[in-house]
Amino acid sequence: MKKNGFTLVELAIVMTIIGLLIGGILKAQSMVENAKITRTINTVESFKVAIISFRDKYGGIPGDMVNATTRLPNCNASFFCSNGNGNDKLGQSEDVDNIAWSTFLANKDVLPNLETVMVWKHLVLSNYLSGVNPSSNPANPGWGETHPASTFAGGFELFYDPYTTAGATGNFLRLSNDGLTRTVSGTNGTAAVSPMLASKIDRKMDDGLPLSGFMMANYGVRTDGCNLDSEYRETDSRNNCILFWVY
Repeated sequence: MKKNGFTLVELAIVMTIIGLLIGGILKAQSMVENAKITRTINTVESFKVAIISFRDKYGGIPGDMVNATTRLPNCNASFFCSNGNGNDKLGQSEDVDNIAWSTFLANKDVLPNLETVMVWKHLVLSNYLSGVNPSSNPANPGWGETHPASTFAGGFELFYDPYTTAGATGNFLRLSNDGLTRTVSGTNGTAAVSPMLASKIDRKMDDGLPLSGFMMANYGVRTDGCNLDSEYRETDSRNNCILFWVY
């Protein structure tokens, strides 16, 4: 019986097709990643514009302003909307260095911690922002509900910290994955973005370094690739990085 096999030409054609398919998949993945990076950058910048515009109009920081209930539309009990304390610091730790997240979460629906939810509610109710539920309950925080979600994992938080990352002090925007519901851990792979992607975002927005400039990164453990030797480990694709922007 005659046995038919593949000729070299046929094998070459098959290998070429496989190569084209793999190349197309990798190209598509790269395009998706670049789109997420661009959207993240645009989102971070839009938050800053919204906050500046709000402050110009109302004379206070969203979330922190003391007269939000009398000046903002629908800022009332039915929308779980309330005033801040007016000290230009957005809740959470205020003057307490590195407050434990368990402590913060236990008091997330009272001042000053409440301001970290009110900042987004005030922006939405004043039509400077979208992406969160204006009637969300601060006692039940969630990405896309009380806080904006990210195109990567997790979402965004705004808070004051007297000591974050490289010793910077002030109000920070943070992109994280698990801060709303449990204590942020140092476990590799459970943060919002990888060192590889974080480095790309940092180079497009700032100086490309995790411990300097207005964009920074860390995740508690020194071997995570986010701030090892003051550089990103760009070959690391695990979600190890929490990102910070000074606001």
